[in-house]
Amino acid sequence: MKVTTLEFFKQSGLMNNIIGSIILIALLFSFRILALRTIQKWKFPSNEIRRKWIVQSRNATIVFLLFGLLFIWASELKEFAVSIVAFAVALVIATKEMILCMLGGFLKYSGNLFSIGDRVEIGEVRGDVINHNFFVTTIYEIGPGQKMHQFTGRIVVVPNSLFLSTPVINETETGQFGLHVFRVPFSRNTNWQIEASKLLEIAKHECSEYLKQARSEFEKLSKREGLEIHKIEPRIQIHYYDEKRVDVVLRIPVPARAKGRVEQSVLMKYSGLQP
Repeated sequence: MKVTTLEFFKQSGLMNNIIGSIILIALLFSFRILALRTIQKWKFPSNEIRRKWIVQSRNATIVFLLFGLLFIWASELKEFAVSIVAFAVALVIATKEMILCMLGGFLKYSGNLFSIGDRVEIGEVRGDVINHNFFVTTIYEIGPGQKMHQFTGRIVVVPNSLFLSTPVINETETGQFGLHVFRVPFSRNTNWQIEASKLLEIAKHECSEYLKQARSEFEKLSKREGLEIHKIEPRIQIHYYDEKRVDVVLRIPVPARAKGRVEQSVLMKYSGLQP
């Protein structure tokens, strides 16, 4: 007795699963569109918060889709348990990098490493986070290099697997302000002590307008995290580089997103230029 393809699907229950999967995808797709339209209508304090909601709605849709499909096809998966184990082993080998990315994504979410809009440094990549999911993180790059603080115009996509082996530095974790350190080299044959004092005075003047606010924010951070409260006023340290050169290391409190601007302002005023 011949059995048609349609009858086979009906008898095996696959037709119900297929219909259920189509309905689930249609519902989640509709929810996604409705959520985006709703978020676009809402008023947010900033575009960064709006982007957070958009990314979270996208990730929630993906999670519900995965769990929904697993629930619909659970009975069929049980019937092929032995085959699935063998397939899973092969899949792990073939998709090692993807699994590592998922583990890195789980580490990122569970550890709350950063959020949309945070300025981070991951290995040699530094910039503002503009998107992230379970597999990759998208960064609007700042540079070039680690000592420059200008947007390069490049979008860098970082695999989340890096979080398992590479330190993640969140420059905005301390709030609106941070401490910035940079070096100014001098010849040891000159009156570098006088020049260092001049540099420090310029830095104090440059930071004076927000020094009180920065001190208050660092005191709150110290109490919240149980840290020792350090002085955040501009200060210098001396590093004898070699017999001909001495480096003046200047540390200043700066707005978290204005390190480059404040550093350049101090250096240009010291050089007699207008920033």
